[in-house]
This record gives sequence, structure tokens and C-alpha cells, in this order.
Amino acid sequence: MMPVRSLTPTFLVLACVTALAPASAAGDTPEMSPGARALVEQALPGIEASQVPASGRALFELVLGSDLFVSGQVGPFDVHVLAADGLRRERDATKVLDQVLKTLEPAAELVARLWPEGGEGLVSQARLPLLIADSGDGEPGFLELLSLLDHCEQLGYSGWLPTNVVDTPENRGAEVVRTWEVQLFNLAHATIAERRKAWLAHGVGYYSLAFVANRALRRGAWGMVPPWLANGLIDELDIAAYERAWVGQESWTCQTPGWFRPGWSGFVPKGHNPPPPVVGPPADLATTVKNSGDPWLGFDDSETRHWSALQVDRKTEAPFSFVDSAEAESFLPRDRAAARCLMHLLLSAGDREAPLLTTLLDREVATPPDGMPDSDALPVIFARALGGVPEVERLDALDTRSLLVELERPDLIALLERQGAQDALLLSDHREQSRWLYGRSRYDSATRLELFNAFLEIEFEQQMAMWKAIAPHLDAGLASALERSKRYPSKERDIVPVRESFWESVATGPSADEVGRSSSSRGRSRR
Repeated sequence: MMPVRSLTPTFLVLACVTALAPASAAGDTPEMSPGARALVEQALPGIEASQVPASGRALFELVLGSDLFVSGQVGPFDVHVLAADGLRRERDATKVLDQVLKTLEPAAELVARLWPEGGEGLVSQARLPLLIADSGDGEPGFLELLSLLDHCEQLGYSGWLPTNVVDTPENRGAEVVRTWEVQLFNLAHATIAERRKAWLAHGVGYYSLAFVANRALRRGAWGMVPPWLANGLIDELDIAAYERAWVGQESWTCQTPGWFRPGWSGFVPKGHNPPPPVVGPPADLATTVKNSGDPWLGFDDSETRHWSALQVDRKTEAPFSFVDSAEAESFLPRDRAAARCLMHLLLSAGDREAPLLTTLLDREVATPPDGMPDSDALPVIFARALGGVPEVERLDALDTRSLLVELERPDLIALLERQGAQDALLLSDHREQSRWLYGRSRYDSATRLELFNAFLEIEFEQQMAMWKAIAPHLDAGLASALERSKRYPSKERDIVPVRESFWESVATGPSADEVGRSSSSRGRSRR
């Protein structure tokens, strides 16, 4: 589910920067870049330096409210189209705005349903600016917007800096740039321009829902996000809103079935020529067009969450398994298809009392002075959305020494003991450990950093163990749902029994026989 080797360093870096980066000194305002200054002067002609807001949020909103943009709202999305470069004519900018607002309507309705009013506000009360430029080679609009966004983040706009970046060579050449609160598009980028009509009719909705999903997963919980969960949630939101996935794969080959036509032979009378040769296939042989793309990413199958394909896959010697995926540290097209189907079932809660995953991910993480985010771990929140997973609860309750013994990490025990942090081994929560460290003045900065890193690594190992504990329940629920209905349950009367079967199996987990069959299939798949 999450590769340990590749994700651990990033996990540690992000948290350490958050914990240890010094706050900007009062009055230490970063100098505005030429690109940002040019955009501010166009949007706010005649503004004096002393009148420029010192707040990144205030400055950004002031520029977006100028006549340089045509703007509109739908649901949580505030759409601002830059009336410059390829959209310098206001009617062209307005046409793009109207199209985007129309496309975002089903996305906005879905967000309102899954993150209803009355939530804790990370998504349910958010305003999410979407900025659209159309800047080709030599046209400055997109780069000036990027530069302004970078400056406003330096002023503390959304907290994207310093752990993330904005104005980089990669982002300058990108079709989309995202911070925690802003998403910026360039319609002139080849990736969008080649499919501009389709992008305006669907693609912008996909990216906007991805924006919401990433905000919820990465700001509403603490910990790394498994690829299957991130892509599964994004894809399911996309399919639920637009009836098919934006992300997919199709490629086509054309061929004519094999045929043979003998050439003309015989004697030709003197003074005569042979008949002209007959070329090409016979008229009654039609050309065959075949879709050679990966079937697990087929656009048409996405409408039914790959239900039929997963049905067939269950009968193979090595069917899909979240447990196997975790052990192999893989994320392949089949994994993505299964994740789409799983998230479809997971968000179809019906009349269950357990809260939806999306509503549980509606609280923004706060970071107290000790530097450790105050949210529950993402697998703990996910298990809560499943109605509870006993093994996750057991792992969460273990004191650190017992946990590390079970996870076979004596090196971390030795590290804490060597630094005189035995008391931290008695604690069961990384947030408690961070508060404990914050109150110990005897440690120098190097030792403090070493211990903080150790607490983060312990938390990471614990979360990995939790995801592995959750995986069998996901396998059981998905298998039970697929077994209950031979075809995709599109009508409510068909959905109810499938939903009941799914949640019942998620709660109980796999049987001993199912565990045995899974182990056997893993052995065959590795040979």
C-alpha cells in the first residue's frame, strides 16, 4: 500500500520542517518579484507600496477582485479567468468562465453531499480559488500569476511554504499548479490545448475534485496517503460527478484479417498485355479496429467501476488483493480499478450510523508549539469510517516499547534509551511524545532533532502496520460485494443487498479459509 523505503524520508522531512522552521521575523517582508509586481500594477494601477497588503491572503484576494479577471462562483469553487494573453478579449474570457462554471456544477453538488454544511470546515466551509490563464510562448500571464502566488505564500497565505514550493522551473512549465487553497491552470499548455474542448467539459472538473480530495486527505489527517486511497478517492469523485473517469487509457490498432489472392498466370497472345494486377483486400473483408489499451483503465468500464472485469479477475489463480498489493508495494492499473470500486462502495454508506470517510476528513490539522500535528493518524480515521478495526485499535493503544518489540525495531528502542528518553517509551501516542520532548530543556538542538525524528519514524512504522491490518477487511468487503451481484448494481433495489453484504464482510474480515486461499494464491503469483 505504501512503500516503506521510498516514503519514510519524505515523511520525516515534511514533519521536521514544520516543527523546526523558524517563524519569520516581524516586519521581514519578502521583496516582490518583477512578475508579481507587474501583475499587481496591472490589476491595481496607481497603488502605492505602502498600500500593498502585508497579508498574502488579502493581497491575493485584492488582485483577483480587480477588473483584470472575470469571475464567478459555484459551490466551493471561486473561478477567476485572467482576461489577458489568449483571452484578452473579455467575451473570450467570459465564454471560458461560463463553460467552467457549468462543468463544475455536478462537482459542486457532489462536494456539498459528501462534505455537508455543519462540518468542521476544512472542505465544508472552504472557498477554493481556481485561476485560469491562456498564456502561450512569450505571453506573461500564467508566469505572473505563479509569481504572485509564490509571493503571497511567502507572506503566509495557506501555509504551503516552506515544506512545499510554488515558483520553480517545473511549475513554470506545468499545466496546473496547486497549493493548499489555490489551483492555477494554463489553457495554452500542450497537455490541455490538445484536448481543450474535452478538458473544459470534464478535465477541469476532475482536477477540481482532485484538489478537494487532496486537501481532505493531506490536511484532514496526519500521515502518508497510500496511492490506492488517493487515486481511488479522486477517481470515484470524478466518476460519481461525470459518470466516467477522466483518467484512463485507450489505444487503437487497425488490421485486416489475413487473406490470399493468387496472381494472374497464363500465356498472353502476341501484341496483347496481361490484365492489370488486382490490389488491396477483397471488398467483403472489413478492417478490424481493436482497442489495445490496458483494459483496467478503459473509459467505458470506469462507468461501472470495472465490476465485470473484477468479477472475472476473482476467478483467476491470483486475483486482486489489497493485502498482496501491500506486501508487493505495488500500485498498478488493476490496483487502481479495484480502488475505484472499493471507494464507490465505501462512500455508499446508506443508513449506517458510522460517519462517512469524507466527513471525518473535514477537520484541518493544527500544529501546536511542540511541532507535531494534532490530528489522528489517517489509518485510525479510515478504520473509524469502516466502523472500527480491532487490530488498528490494539496497535493504537500499545505503548511505544511494546509496539517496537512487536514490529521488530530494537534499534529505535536502543536510540531512545541511549538518549535517556526511556519515559517516552512508556507513551502510546506520538503527540504525547512530542509534548514530552518539548518540555525537556536538558536536550541540545541536535539531540532534540534526533528524538523528534525517532518519534516520527515510530509513528510511520505504526501506521504501516495499521494499513496492513485494514487490508484484509477491504479484501473481504470487496469480494463479498462482487459475489453478491453478478452485474454492476446501478438501481437502488440492487444496491441495498450489495451494500449490506459489503459492510457486513468489512466488519467481520476474512474467514480462516479465505486467508488460506489468499496465501496460496500469493505463492502461485510469485512463482
